[in-house]
Amino acid sequence: MEGRRGGKPALGWGRTLTQAKDLAVMSIFLALLLAAQTPQGSAIAGNYTATSEAGTQCALVLMPPARRPQGAMALMSGAAGLAAVSPECELAIAETMFWQFDEEGGGRLVFVDTAGDTLFAGERANADSPWQGAMIDGARIRLERSR
Repeated sequence: MEGRRGGKPALGWGRTLTQAKDLAVMSIFLALLLAAQTPQGSAIAGNYTATSEAGTQCALVLMPPARRPQGAMALMSGAAGLAAVSPECELAIAETMFWQFDEEGGGRLVFVDTAGDTLFAGERANADSPWQGAMIDGARIRLERSR
């Protein structure tokens, strides 16, 4: 609809509705893209118990990953979030501040301290299995979700 009203061209309802539909489609696409960025991250977040081979246990909470700002950590192929370890933990993972999940190679969970040093790296056989791996001191632990 091309008309003039007050010296300005009229857009018309047809064009406005088309723009609204385009915006809705783009919004849905963006939401799906953001959801696909960290599918494993949300599933990994939760309460865990780390048990050493000697039987020492520590409680951990892996917090859900934050949504990444556009362009940030673009090369990372997984998710990351904050971690909290019980204050009385005597294992080498006691200083854990962050967790990272790398989806490549079957999936690997890593605990990192504030300096960026890796304190634990573990893998699991499948989504229902516990994580198993070595801490920075070489001792092995088993990480199971607390129910």
